[in-house]
Amino acid sequence: MMLCKTGAGAISVALLAASSPLALAANYQRGNLELEWLHEAASVANTAALNGLFEKALEFDDGWQFKLAIQARIASTGGANNALDIRELLFTRQWPGGALQAGLGREFWGTTESRHLVNVLNQSDFRFGADGLTKLGQPMLTLNQRYANVVWKGYLLPCYRQQALTVGGVKQAGGQHDTQAAFVPLHCRHLDKAVRAEVSTGALDMGLAWFHGRTREPQRQPNQESYPEMRRWSLDGQLTLGSWLWKLEALRERSPQRSYQASVAGFEYTFSQWATMADIGILYESLRQT
Repeated sequence: MMLCKTGAGAISVALLAASSPLALAANYQRGNLELEWLHEAASVANTAALNGLFEKALEFDDGWQFKLAIQARIASTGGANNALDIRELLFTRQWPGGALQAGLGREFWGTTESRHLVNVLNQSDFRFGADGLTKLGQPMLTLNQRYANVVWKGYLLPCYRQQALTVGGVKQAGGQHDTQAAFVPLHCRHLDKAVRAEVSTGALDMGLAWFHGRTREPQRQPNQESYPEMRRWSLDGQLTLGSWLWKLEALRERSPQRSYQASVAGFEYTFSQWATMADIGILYESLRQT
C-alpha cells in the first residue's frame, strides 16, 4: 500500500505498510510496518524512516487484562528524527460495573473533529504527525464505576511529559533539537488529578470533566518553555438524530498566566451508502475562544 502525507516543511510517502493480526476474542496481537521518505523543503537532504507499531492484549479468566503498545521510528539521519514510545503498558482489573487500571495508558475525551479541545490527559506526539492526533503514553491510575446511566472516572497522573521537539519527523528551528532523545522523558515532580462523569441517555452522550495539573500546551519564551499548573472544567456531548450528529466541546481554563474559555460546535450529516460503494458525509464546526 502507498500512502502520501504532507507536513510542515516535509513530504512523506509511505512505500510499505503491512499488518499481521492474530485475534482471539479479547486476546490479540498485531503490528504495522511503514517505510517513509521525507523531503525537507529547506534542505537538499532526504530522510528515509522506518515506522513500526506493535500491540498485544491478553485477557484472563479472573478479570485481569494486560495491554502493550509500542511505537518507534528509525531514521537514516538518526538524532532527533529517531523516536520511541511505549503507548500503553496497562494492567486492568475488572468487576461488574467498574474497573481499576494502572500503568502507561491513553484515553480520549471529546466528540468534535476539527479541534479536540477537551482531550487533555495525554501529551501530543508531533514526531509522528503534525496534526497532534498521536499521543504519548501517560502514567496513570484510573478508577471507573457505573451508577445507573452515569460512569464516574477518577484519575491520578503522577508524571507529565513535554512536547517533542520535532514535527512530522522534521526538526524545528533551533540547535537544541539536535540533542533530543528518542524517548520523551517523564517529569514526576507533580501529581495531576482529574474527575469525569460520562452520561448516556438514548440519543445523547455527554461528558463533564475537571482537571487540575500541568498544561499540555507549553508557554514558550526565547530559549525557554514552561508547563504551568492550571485548572480546567470541560463539557463535551453528541446528540444523534438519524443521520445527523450534533457535537459540542467547551472548556474554561485558569492558570497564573492566563484564563480563557473556548468552544467548538457543529454537525455531521452522512449520506449512507452513497452510490452503494461508500458513506459520504458533510461536516461543519465553528471554533470560538475568549
